[in-house]
Amino acid sequence: MCSQSDGTHEGASAAAADSGQGTEPARAALLDDLISANHILFDQGIVDAFGHVSVRHDTRPDRFLLARNMAPGQVQAGDIVTFTLDGDPIDAKGRRVYLERFIHGEIYRRRPDVMAVIHSHSHAIVPLSISKQTRLRAVFHMAGFIGQSAPVFEIRDVAGPGSDLLISNRKLGTALAECLGAGDIVLMRGHGSTVVADSLPRAVYRAVYAELNARYQIEAMRMGEITYLTPEEGAAASRTIEPASLRGLHVWSGGKPTSKTEPNIHTEDPEQYQTRSGMTLSTNRPLLKAAMKVLGERWPSTVPFEELRSEARKRLGGNPNDPTVAEEDAKTLSLGLVNTYISSDLIELHAISIPLSRVVGEKSTVIASARERVAGGAKAIANRRHELVKLSDLDLRLLPLLDGTRDRPAILEALVQKALAGDLRVQKDGAQLSDPEAIRAALSAVLEPALNNVAVQALL
Repeated sequence: MCSQSDGTHEGASAAAADSGQGTEPARAALLDDLISANHILFDQGIVDAFGHVSVRHDTRPDRFLLARNMAPGQVQAGDIVTFTLDGDPIDAKGRRVYLERFIHGEIYRRRPDVMAVIHSHSHAIVPLSISKQTRLRAVFHMAGFIGQSAPVFEIRDVAGPGSDLLISNRKLGTALAECLGAGDIVLMRGHGSTVVADSLPRAVYRAVYAELNARYQIEAMRMGEITYLTPEEGAAASRTIEPASLRGLHVWSGGKPTSKTEPNIHTEDPEQYQTRSGMTLSTNRPLLKAAMKVLGERWPSTVPFEELRSEARKRLGGNPNDPTVAEEDAKTLSLGLVNTYISSDLIELHAISIPLSRVVGEKSTVIASARERVAGGAKAIANRRHELVKLSDLDLRLLPLLDGTRDRPAILEALVQKALAGDLRVQKDGAQLSDPEAIRAALSAVLEPALNNVAVQALL
């Protein structure tokens, strides 16, 4: 049985009558997370038109939430259905549901520690589910949770040689849950995989990195013998790197709120942020909104995770040093940041601090490589974040002067001399200035904004 070492799909769905049992509604934030999980998994190619993700009900552990039978990338709030652990829908209201809902119910029944389940047919996983010689094993630090040999569920041992490979009843769901055991992932021969976790964000993380691990493992196999993670390395990597522990990392974000008004961080009203590439993401979590506010104020610098957590809690009120509050905040923030990191370019995570300054000192110094590039005639240079920065005519004259030897009066005088020598055009109302005092006044008015722009562009 188990070896160790709005698109509706009629063939993978079922009509099931509601059980008639009542239940309390789940928190809106949990529903939002489930919707986001569906969309992130679709964006990352873990699910396509098929596959599904569930979360245990937050007040009824004998219930779980799962979308009606549909493509995950299209799931919205009205598509979420509540199920009993037997797989009976409570509020499907005649809509078709996933045939393989028994995967979720039986795992939740057997594993009270599991809060989220993801079943997918991701492309690199399937070959490793059918190979008799090679098993899925952890090959890199982001997938230590896989361990030494992910179990493979053989449905023939339960359903015989003629099944459709789908987990279509409780008996098969129970067998799959038994094969999973106390692990975090189980492969399903000729079918796909199922991953579990103690939170929905962590389950999404594991589903994404299990697929990446499988891809890397298969690619490495073509080159020869593979060095796998040892059990100790896998355990250590899981403790350090999985989303519950970002405490040693530094966080950066260039995302900006899309609304013209200041985001309200004290409510659960959703706020939308736009990334550098134009992608928009939204969150209704006060802690994450407060963290985005802090990151915006510190941009373009990185912020240590613990400092970010503490500052975000201060903005919301409460004692950031209270051990219970600190632990809960760390979990909420780290899981939110990892899922955002996986699904977009809204944030970056760094192992070391990136020393950027938004404050122009008395005698500021532009990075040497930038000055050298400008001296060589370049009109666009790389900043400390390795981004390309296009320079204005004033920037091209200003940057070589920022070598740490000149204060503002000296910089201003040098620019005035460049203008008088014809190397810099200074205009007012469209007319070029030639009078030294007029040039000095015009340059004096724009010098501070120009210096601030150099800092904002991460060139200091």
